[in-house]
Amino acid sequence: MFTEKIIIFGASRLGEIAYNVLKDKYKICCFSDNNSNKVGTKFCNIEVINPNELSNYSNFKIIIASMYYGEISMQLKKYGVNDIYIFFYIDPSDTTYKKTYCIEKMCDLNNYKSIIIDKEFKKKYQNNFSLIYGENSSSIKDNMSKEKKVLIFAYIFPPIGGSGVQRTLKFVKYLNKYGWKPIVVTCGKNFFQDGEDKTLLDEIPKDTQIIRIDDEYFNSERLSKKQIQQIINLLYGLVDDNGLMSKFVNYIKNVNRKEVLTPDACISWVNSVMQRIESIIDFNDIDIIYTTSAPCSVHIAGYYLKKKYSNIPWVADFRDEWTYNPYLDMNESDMKFKLERELEKNIVNTADKIVAVTPMAVENYIKNFNICKSKITNITNGFDEEDFYFMINKIERNYKFTVISNGTFYLKRAPYSFIRAVNELIQECKIKKEELHIEFVGKMQNEIQVKIEELDIYNLIKIKSYIPHIESLINASKADLLLLVVGNDEKVKRVYPGKIFEYLRLKKDILALSPRGSVVEGLLNETKCGKNFEYDDVQGVKEYILDCYNLWKQNKKYNEFDDRKIKIYDRVILTGELVKVFEELLRK
Repeated sequence: MFTEKIIIFGASRLGEIAYNVLKDKYKICCFSDNNSNKVGTKFCNIEVINPNELSNYSNFKIIIASMYYGEISMQLKKYGVNDIYIFFYIDPSDTTYKKTYCIEKMCDLNNYKSIIIDKEFKKKYQNNFSLIYGENSSSIKDNMSKEKKVLIFAYIFPPIGGSGVQRTLKFVKYLNKYGWKPIVVTCGKNFFQDGEDKTLLDEIPKDTQIIRIDDEYFNSERLSKKQIQQIINLLYGLVDDNGLMSKFVNYIKNVNRKEVLTPDACISWVNSVMQRIESIIDFNDIDIIYTTSAPCSVHIAGYYLKKKYSNIPWVADFRDEWTYNPYLDMNESDMKFKLERELEKNIVNTADKIVAVTPMAVENYIKNFNICKSKITNITNGFDEEDFYFMINKIERNYKFTVISNGTFYLKRAPYSFIRAVNELIQECKIKKEELHIEFVGKMQNEIQVKIEELDIYNLIKIKSYIPHIESLINASKADLLLLVVGNDEKVKRVYPGKIFEYLRLKKDILALSPRGSVVEGLLNETKCGKNFEYDDVQGVKEYILDCYNLWKQNKKYNEFDDRKIKIYDRVILTGELVKVFEELLRK
């Protein structure tokens, strides 16, 4: 039945995915793994062998299913193994095993061994990125254009769905109201395009110019020798520490070539953009350049465009902080952190204006980069009133007390303490389980889902995958209590999850889990829309849920909802705040 024999290297989660995806296509003879505790055992009911035995399997294809494929492939080469492939899967938390995957032939390592760092060349291309691509074009802005245009670089843009797309989409939707014409540079086809929401395309003004450049080189195995050097040049142009850059390049050459995709996999897309952008855009006709992250590599495009077209103001918008992202545990002594810190430092110092989404994030950038207060501003996320057209219809009282959470659970953002509080309320006979309905709507990591199912001893929780944006709002409007999980780490005090503003507009009681003194707590107090509790304050959470539950029985709400304070987070008003930034820069 099967004509090709394979061995999967990696007896872990990605190896399990590879097994389930490939078992009907190949004869999977065994696994291999560097963990000595796994050798001799069975994984997916198949034997796990020692890696040093692989030299005996010369007629087998070895497929690496591990994030450490760079180190592993070099290890296999030392064993004399040459038929090496690497497995990539779009969503490691997926349990359907039906999503996008690819198997790449291991690249020619000489593509990486030949990387060079040319200090003299760097001096030339820093102010003229075209030289990286063997071109020397230039353009001078004449300021004669009557129509004000902003060139927007946003990797995440419709039809890509999710919370990260909303900010840029709404700015694009409403800039015309203020006399600005947006031109959007975004990705076309890409491997990571999971969870599309094509309904969002309808919100883009029909006359908006959208430049879609495919993201074709999303992993290290696809990059050519030329592309690798181009990416290194792009990074090197932002790194002042030559010793650090040399260490980074040596690491790529000799340990893990995957790290060429720094700060994220989209750097290869940025490379493609920079190679083509001047043949597409007439920079004489651009008034403002605006870049928005995540992914953070998008700002590298803004950096080089500012260096070359120095009289065009550049605004860098950080939807999330970068090296001090509160949800990431980056080791500050680690080489990769230091390199990304260098990138971020030069981006922040070069941009004409920095935009952050919370007051605490603004303070963090001022403190960490020693920039003046006038250089950075806070423009929060918000809600689009047009998305709430359905609110004109009166929603009937729910048959069950309904708790809904919209959005993604990942890393440190998980609802465990909430579930424990609900369990205790039922055990104490304060709430009848028959009168409870709980929904978690959105993507979540597999291990979080497993833990939720383990804690959900009363089988109350219904888990729904990502649904289109408006549909998710309509669904959330049926809630009696909206759950907002931010996390328990002190660092997340400065984080506004984007959905909180849509929660405000729904005018439903909100239960938030974030540290005391967080921006979320301040926002809920200011708008009188809900209460915030420390993540582990199970007793406080129980009391609030019980109060809301008892009021639900009387068809009442707990909170007062200050309409005047809620309305300032309308996307139209927030777009006006962005336009003020643009106009101020043009007046300088």
